[in-house]
Amino acid sequence: MSVDEIFQNTEGLAVVLIDMQQHFIDRDFTKGEEKRIISNQVAVLKWCAANHVPVIVLEYDGRGKTIDILREELKNVENRATVVKPYDNGFEQTTLDNILKGFGAEYLFLMGINACACVLATAKEARNKGYQVATSQDVIDGGLNRHIDWYEQNSLIAPIPAIACL
Repeated sequence: MSVDEIFQNTEGLAVVLIDMQQHFIDRDFTKGEEKRIISNQVAVLKWCAANHVPVIVLEYDGRGKTIDILREELKNVENRATVVKPYDNGFEQTTLDNILKGFGAEYLFLMGINACACVLATAKEARNKGYQVATSQDVIDGGLNRHIDWYEQNSLIAPIPAIACL
């Protein structure tokens, strides 16, 4: 199934927003990429709100809250949850898996930072737990090029679906 197909049939889809906290944005974003990626994330969140797609926000413990522009957009998402995580892997010692199962999620669209750490660790564990994983270079940053081979072999990585930008 392609990323566009996942977004056209929203049944079983959940979006996971990972570590979009100021600490990581200041430290890890590729220079000049933050505005483009955050605006794409906002577009996906607007689409989720309009299409009743659940969004789970992961926040690294002790690093503050998700940035304001995303938190404001999340207020419009009916089905949402926030999980504070102690480790890079969003599943480790958290309720993430139970929340996703509660939403009936089978397909996860990952957004956030760091593509080489927290997003990657969460994606790997999601695959281990049987979820289909998709993402886009338009909504993640932070070391993606170092692990592009894993993403290409183990998940769907494509431009942001056009449907999410409507």
